[in-house]
Amino acid sequence: MKCALVGLGWLGIPLANFLASKGFEISGTTRSLEKQQQLSAKGWEVICWDTSTDVSIPSSFFEACELVIINIPPGKLRENNRYAEVCCSIATAIPSATKVIFVSTTGIYPDDALTTNEDEFSRTFYLKENLFALTEERLDAILKERLTIVRFAGLMGPNRNPARFLAGKTDVPNPSAPVNLIHLNDCIQLIDAIITQNKWGEIYNGCASDHPTRKEYYTAMCERFGLAPPTFNAISTISKVVVNTKSILQLGLAYNHSIWMENKEI
Repeated sequence: MKCALVGLGWLGIPLANFLASKGFEISGTTRSLEKQQQLSAKGWEVICWDTSTDVSIPSSFFEACELVIINIPPGKLRENNRYAEVCCSIATAIPSATKVIFVSTTGIYPDDALTTNEDEFSRTFYLKENLFALTEERLDAILKERLTIVRFAGLMGPNRNPARFLAGKTDVPNPSAPVNLIHLNDCIQLIDAIITQNKWGEIYNGCASDHPTRKEYYTAMCERFGLAPPTFNAISTISKVVVNTKSILQLGLAYNHSIWMENKEI
């Protein structure tokens, strides 16, 4: 099977390595000429493509692909809904029989969300204010049952230690807010389960089952890694807990990688 990964970055490269180990033929995009050369040396078909340009990925790039994974962060594309436009431009270039996974975010759920259940939450109420809601909606209209969306919580893993995000900061709000995180390896496990089990036309949250408070988690993690712990104020406006029940029940997923990083793997 040939798989194209639009966005060979922090998640895309380890995911591509994993899929290649399972026999997938890999193609993908990167913004860096140096990285293009490094990844091409693996035998992958890699092109240089930057989301900030007006140049679209040619449809010929997706020929013979049975699977495309769209994995690009919005970055500077947040203005004027450019992110949705770029993602839709990619979608329209993909062959009509090709399956697609879109890497979205649990940031689609408001901070005071009453539910983060994928099948109960209605993104249509947030199209004007949430770029990911708009992007998902537009992609769904183009790709329909060929599309599966994965909404990842805060990403952690190699070179992404969450303790560093708040280390040494003062007057940090939301000390009692639940933490929603997922390890890189569990991200890959979730995507692999979707592909292996042919789960298309679905939406899945990807998030660890453990939800300590921000104060508890970041204080403990900074102490573990020898960093200055943050200090918090008393303001708390976030109550969102991302549920992962659907991925566990439907895909048999076990979130095996602790958000506490007991082995100091990062």
